[in-house]
Amino acid sequence: MDLEQTAILQLPAAPVPAMTVDPRPLGEILCAKAWCTPDAVARALEVVRATGRPIVHWQAQRVGGIVHRIRLAAAVLLPDRSALFHRIDTRCEAMFANGAIKEVATLLARHDLPADAPIRRAIGVPPIGEYLRDAITRDAALAQVQLDTRRYAKRQYTWFRHQPPKDWHVATDSNEIDVAIASLL
Repeated sequence: MDLEQTAILQLPAAPVPAMTVDPRPLGEILCAKAWCTPDAVARALEVVRATGRPIVHWQAQRVGGIVHRIRLAAAVLLPDRSALFHRIDTRCEAMFANGAIKEVATLLARHDLPADAPIRRAIGVPPIGEYLRDAITRDAALAQVQLDTRRYAKRQYTWFRHQPPKDWHVATDSNEIDVAIASLL
């Protein structure tokens, strides 16, 4: 099943007339992003159904907000990846030792959240849930949480290295970032 089919199955049946006149793929019409997830497509379909226009139409409007009233200045810290991954692994170990397992158990015991609620797919929840069901060991759950967190950090790292505006300050260590932040003030 492809992305669009998955997203369509998540929504109640209703006609989407705006889709019938555009020959582009549904994901391109709705999201215009290479990383469109089923949730993003589902949200975009909700926007079309509510407004009659694709979400990319609304995103292109660029009206409202406070951008004209503020000066945005940003500094991005991109530390050495091996050091970052070591810190992630250490932090995950600390979280396991200090309540993450109990927190997930409490979350999974809630009956007011649908089984497919996004929070149930958050980093850490599925592997800790498997551990709580005795499907995997604690060490396997920890290793999976560490791996998933490192993958998430890698995606963020890649985005911040290649996508931010040219006027954002990017530094690789905290001393550089201190200088960058001071220059923004």
